[in-house]
Amino acid sequence: MTAAQTHSAAARAMHWASAGLILVVFAAIWMPVDEASDTAYAVKLMVHRSAGVLVWLLTLVRLVRRGVGHSPALPMDVPRLQRIAARLHAAALYLLLLAQPLFGLIASQAAGNTVRPFGLFAIPTLVARDRALAHACFGLHEAVATLLLVFIGAHVAAALHHHYLRRDGVLVSMLPGLRRLDARHGN
Repeated sequence: MTAAQTHSAAARAMHWASAGLILVVFAAIWMPVDEASDTAYAVKLMVHRSAGVLVWLLTLVRLVRRGVGHSPALPMDVPRLQRIAARLHAAALYLLLLAQPLFGLIASQAAGNTVRPFGLFAIPTLVARDRALAHACFGLHEAVATLLLVFIGAHVAAALHHHYLRRDGVLVSMLPGLRRLDARHGN
């Protein structure tokens, strides 16, 4: 890949910040806590919700930037169907990253909970208390979490496919440090 085909430093930073925040979101919610400890559970939820809010905001910024900026094209020899699949996959990932935190927020508020990112401020209430809505949105929140994990797994698999099988520089465009490693190892 040429330098012109490399993602910008800002795009790489936002991509990896998103990945890190998503890891925090899942780690926080899966972290076992003593159910008798209200404080530990409250901290777990605060970390989960706070990282979720940041994922949502960062996704909005990434979408705006993507709309006005330039993303490197896939290599010319990538078949048309794969190009379409890659675009649809990216769109689905962005949609899931926007929907997931919203379902969680609406579910929490419908359950009567106030969401306070980092304990600093309360997000304005969007919905009234509604048990049925809370239940439905928590279900959607869990379903989208599963879908998100599947799509992230496919995203990682595609990146590794490009790097190790196609050797076309697509992964390197998001991790330019690999170019130096590849040069040293003759790959």
